Amino acid sequence: MATFKICVFEHQLREDGRFPISIRITNNRKSVYLKTGMYATRSQISKDFSTVKDRYITRSIDRKIQEYKEVIIQKFGTTIRNYSARVLVDF
Repeated sequence: MATFKICVFEHQLREDGRFPISIRITNNRKSVYLKTGMYATRSQISKDFSTVKDRYITRSIDRKIQEYKEVIIQKFGTTIRNYSARVLVDF
């Protein structure tokens, strides 16, 4: 089964002081990042950039992840291991 994780990277700091938030989708040990269109300030992110502290952002992205999981399960079912992470993201 594909795994999903909320990711923020320190090197992606924008000029306005915000960081873009992505969803990492991993399948068959390959990862692809999907842009969410959401941004967080430095105060909304943990010091080590491992988590987003803002509950509103986290809940919103968790809902998106749940929707993605449901769509992927409906489309690919038990054959998901036959597809790459890139195919899942493109779908």
